[in-house]
Amino acid sequence: MNMDKRVKKRYLVGIVVIIVIGVGIMSALYFHQKGTKFQEKSPQTELQEELASTKALLTVPVGCIHNNFIQLKPGEKKETYYTLYTRNGGPGEVTCKIYRVAHVYEKEKMTMPEGLNVSIEPSKFIAQPHKNYTSKITVKTSPELFPHEVNVSVGGIAGREYTLYLRVIFEGENETIGDDWLRILVRPFTVPGASGLYLPHGYLHNNSITLKLGETKETYYTLHTGESGPEEVSYDIYRITGKVNMLPMPEEEKLPIPEGLTVSIEPNNFLARTHENYTSKITVKTSPELLPGEYVLCMEAHFGGRLTNDWLTVNVEP
Repeated sequence: MNMDKRVKKRYLVGIVVIIVIGVGIMSALYFHQKGTKFQEKSPQTELQEELASTKALLTVPVGCIHNNFIQLKPGEKKETYYTLYTRNGGPGEVTCKIYRVAHVYEKEKMTMPEGLNVSIEPSKFIAQPHKNYTSKITVKTSPELFPHEVNVSVGGIAGREYTLYLRVIFEGENETIGDDWLRILVRPFTVPGASGLYLPHGYLHNNSITLKLGETKETYYTLHTGESGPEEVSYDIYRITGKVNMLPMPEEEKLPIPEGLTVSIEPNNFLARTHENYTSKITVKTSPELLPGEYVLCMEAHFGGRLTNDWLTVNVEP
């Protein structure tokens, strides 16, 4: 009986300890989240930063790698290219340096493994305003490179992925958006579609707008380019019968936009680089003469050879 009491006492003490620890963890999480909230940016601040970033991407010197993912076997050599668009920048010396990092978006230098050699030529040149300059990136692997430390498995075939960071310095320019990343996958067999990550995608910030006759409202569309670029981007907005999930959109589903409803998007028709977000403003205007009701618009994005769409419902009240 005494033994049962001791066991019961230990049992109760254990429960109390667990409760105390649980409360402590919950409190820590609560205050951590509460503290984090003070550091979070408001949606309006984030939007303004996105718009400012897009403006810079369309005006300052930019550059990117043409193919950010290379898959090759040990002992193979492959090439890709990097293009710098100077715009108003220059004249000035451009220096390109490429080295290994841990992941995409990382910049801290790591040791290049034996058997992996990467070069870029030309790596240094004088750039003039309103010119494009293209350098060749060469990736060589030795037969001995096949990894002893496997860190990826695609299609059941093991391989080793290395990430390279290309740093571009444009002398005399306050802002150049020219750095980029290149992923190298080394494996005994190449597999189609192995790149997997960093695919381009876009989204509307609002899928519906409600406004009265004679009003003007705005929403936004953001395109994330992923590893696709440099590519020309263009947008089309037209009216459709309903939310039809078909690409390309059948002509019989399209309707004329009525007089009194005006829709525009800016910026439109621009060159996009890799690993960036481009945010455009969609402006919807109605006149007092427009017939109230629901209008479904198709937002069509053309990015290189890709085509995506989304729907914007415009509700017009009397």
